[in-house]
Amino acid sequence: PVLPLFEVIAYNSCLDQSIDGENVTKCYYLETFASSKKEASDLCKSINSSLVTIRDSTENNYLKTIIMFNRDYWTAGIRVIPRTNYFTWENGELFEFTNWASTEPNMDIHSNCISLRNGQWFANRCDEKFAVICEMIQASKNYIENEFGTSLINNFAKEMNTAKDELKSVNNILNEYKKRENRLLTLLNDIIDGKMFVQNDETDANRDERFIGSRARTKRSTSNSNIKQYSDK
Repeated sequence: PVLPLFEVIAYNSCLDQSIDGENVTKCYYLETFASSKKEASDLCKSINSSLVTIRDSTENNYLKTIIMFNRDYWTAGIRVIPRTNYFTWENGELFEFTNWASTEPNMDIHSNCISLRNGQWFANRCDEKFAVICEMIQASKNYIENEFGTSLINNFAKEMNTAKDELKSVNNILNEYKKRENRLLTLLNDIIDGKMFVQNDETDANRDERFIGSRARTKRSTSNSNIKQYSDK
């Protein structure tokens, strides 16, 4: 049978580094077919790899030499909370290095996925269509197991921080409702205590004047009626 393309693909190049005393080799596969962030992630998984995570300036500079000029490539970077500077890699690792372009990161509410262009980082909408960088890590079993354990811890911490921020947001909304309720109760109490009155277009003076005039008209009407009755007799 003919194997799918991504099962026989060859990685473009590899970078050897010493990380935490371990010899680590990262091999990269570059796919120029335009993909969304999710499509890019799925593509990398299909060849038993993952979207690239950039650990330091050495790796960032190396990637700059192998990617096409002025072309955006998806990385594994994501913004955890919209419109904040809280970013992680997809595996839960926190950023130890960044290389944002001068106007980045973009704070648009939908710009939560990170791309790489000419060695600089950009926050973009996750549905943008960019090229892809996949990575495959070759290292000792001990290193990979430690990295996996750290990722689990970081993922848990990320979820806890997200939950904490969401709870804070809910509390802020509840506090705002309480403030509104307190203002309404204060207003009602002031009205009951006579400290504040519901406004009326008719002033007390106008009301008194209208009342006196009404009584005067009633007296005149009564007097005229009596005079008429006397005359008839």
